[in-house]
Amino acid sequence: MSTRFRRAVLTALALVFVLALAVFLIGKFVLPLLPQVISSDIVLWGVIISAVAAFLATVKDVIELVERAANSRGRVAELATGLMQSRVDTIHRRNRSIMLKKVEVTWVKGVLESSLHGALLLQLGMEYQTDMVDHPWDMVLQRPDQARQELPEGTKVVEVFDTLGGSLLILGEPGSGKTTALLELARDLIARATRDDDHPIPVVFNLSSWCENRRDIEDWLVDELNSKYDVPLYVGKGWAEGDELLPLLDGLDEVREEYRNECVDAINRFRRRHMANVVVCSRIDDYKSLTSKLTLPGAVVQRPLTLKQIDEYIASLGAKLRAVRKAVKSDSALQQLARSPLVLSIIAFVYQGMSVDDLRPGTLEEKRDRLFATYVSRMFEHRKITGKYRAEQVIRRLIWLSRQMKSNAQTVFHIEQLQPGALSSTVARTLYVGSANLIIWLLGGLSLGLPCGLAIHLLTHSPSNGIIAGMLYGLTGSLGMAIALTGNYQLRYRAMLGFAFGGAIAQTVQVFVSNLPVSIVLGLAVGLVTLFAFRQIGVSAPASTVANPIMKISTARKRLGWSWRTGSVGFVKRLPLAVVFGLAAGLTAGLFFEWSFGLATGVMFSLTLAVASAISHGMIDVNIEPISRPNEGIWRSLQNALRFGLAAGLWTGIVLGYLGALMTNSVGGLAVGCSFFAAGFIVAGVIAGGFAVIQHGILRVLLVFYEDVPLRYPAFLNRAVHHIFLRRVGGGYIFIHRLLLEHFAARQYT
Repeated sequence: MSTRFRRAVLTALALVFVLALAVFLIGKFVLPLLPQVISSDIVLWGVIISAVAAFLATVKDVIELVERAANSRGRVAELATGLMQSRVDTIHRRNRSIMLKKVEVTWVKGVLESSLHGALLLQLGMEYQTDMVDHPWDMVLQRPDQARQELPEGTKVVEVFDTLGGSLLILGEPGSGKTTALLELARDLIARATRDDDHPIPVVFNLSSWCENRRDIEDWLVDELNSKYDVPLYVGKGWAEGDELLPLLDGLDEVREEYRNECVDAINRFRRRHMANVVVCSRIDDYKSLTSKLTLPGAVVQRPLTLKQIDEYIASLGAKLRAVRKAVKSDSALQQLARSPLVLSIIAFVYQGMSVDDLRPGTLEEKRDRLFATYVSRMFEHRKITGKYRAEQVIRRLIWLSRQMKSNAQTVFHIEQLQPGALSSTVARTLYVGSANLIIWLLGGLSLGLPCGLAIHLLTHSPSNGIIAGMLYGLTGSLGMAIALTGNYQLRYRAMLGFAFGGAIAQTVQVFVSNLPVSIVLGLAVGLVTLFAFRQIGVSAPASTVANPIMKISTARKRLGWSWRTGSVGFVKRLPLAVVFGLAAGLTAGLFFEWSFGLATGVMFSLTLAVASAISHGMIDVNIEPISRPNEGIWRSLQNALRFGLAAGLWTGIVLGYLGALMTNSVGGLAVGCSFFAAGFIVAGVIAGGFAVIQHGILRVLLVFYEDVPLRYPAFLNRAVHHIFLRRVGGGYIFIHRLLLEHFAARQYT
């Protein structure tokens, strides 16, 4: 622990001692001198004022804590200023090194070096060595206001990149090798960045996700780093603002057509603001149709293969493709298909050993569909595997997946990103909404209503008081959890929550004090504070609401760590107010019960408020995680839920169980402690990520019954990877090529 933290602990102990001494002296010497009515009123009004002030101060801490648990929002300034500069530099170098390795493993080794072209050569019995040969296609360099320039055979994309000053546009026909060229550039730039710490970090992004919110490119880059590469938001923001990134933007043509011009304008604004280098990749026809153009120094166009190149390539593969070679020379539609390096590789694999008569005539579209359908069938034959998935099941489920990805403009599919919109049936959506809302209300109501009702029953020995309190606090818990989890902070819902919470507080005070005016005033004060304090949350509330409760599933993007330093800052920051709040609570408890109980109450309340602030400040995310697995976001949400739930449950159970034991007996204290442990665990766990796990579980079960999506989805997706239909990219999956995705999406779904 740091010196600052030890100093904070000593300061806390000193203030707690002052608090205890103040409670003792006031209770022993001051209050006995005052009339009983006057002293009671003074303490009660002090409690009202202190409780309102403490509640207002605590709301911000709780909100920040919940947002951090759900969205992994780190504290930038406090962390940066609190660490030695050498430590900051070490973390920066480590993050940079992990990021370079992630891009290399995900895109170079995971995609470039396991390309469909190479995989098909392996199926033909040949060896594919990416470092021994150049790609069999040519490139043309185009610059603004200059003639087209033929590039020498064997020219690497990185050489063009250097010639143009570090920015370029890569254009080509579908399957011409645009993405391959982009990834080859990424491979060479990663090698440079590994050697030179001043070189920007090359990172591959797919522009298809930009159209979801259509924000500035720098904000989109930060969010993509966070969601796709597990980079903490503050790290990504620092990289983006410090121009430490070299964005390699693939798939401009995959942006929805109505937003492509807007996307081009956003890229141009990003370059003007940051003077940043950028590489963009797009299909040539889609780019030519745009009215806005990228302000880049030049473009490299991947030219289609010539008939000579096609013939030489097929001839090099041996006698099994003699019929294909003959057909290509005479069939114009087959020639057109073969001009794409990707399709040529598929033709060589699919039609090996066939006779000329087997190559049926047809239009270009018919031949393309037949080619990919035959490719799918051949992959089931050549890469057989025992298992429970039949070929028609795999095809049907890949059709569903391809349509989901195409409708959502996705290139990489992550299981945790499945949303309720994937349910096509109205009945299924209704079941999802009903199940989610039912769980919200049950968990919220039971977590607060049951322990509060039990505690009041044990303290008053009145079942009716316990039942009424349990109902009021249960309603409060249900409304509060519904508002927090659905993101609806409209005035009417906050008013309902304030009314329920204020009524619960008023009933509780009336039970113990039997003073109706004071109970009403305190209930109104708490209700109004609840109404207005929650208004600040609604600024960033999600679009889903109680009235429109198809709630988006938001999984955690980072596992959270702990910083003793920032935690101690939060502890000390809130400690003075905590002492005031504890003093008021201790005096009240001592006045109406015993002074030993008042002392314990004051200390516990003070520490509770200070610890809440410490947790809010201390939970941070510092480093990038090097490994991703399928459904990682759900596993992180579950881990965060368990960690926050256990921490909140233990603290709540110990504090309130101890107070319950002082007020009743050891058995009553144990019952109260256990019930509030469960309450704290449920509330904190659900808000910190547990509800996302519940939502995902409901959705996955409904997808099994209504959409034929297997429950063990990773196993199915890995099966598709084995058949070379999909490719694993980090914790997600992509189709082996966009053309294959489009083929599956166009097939008839049965």
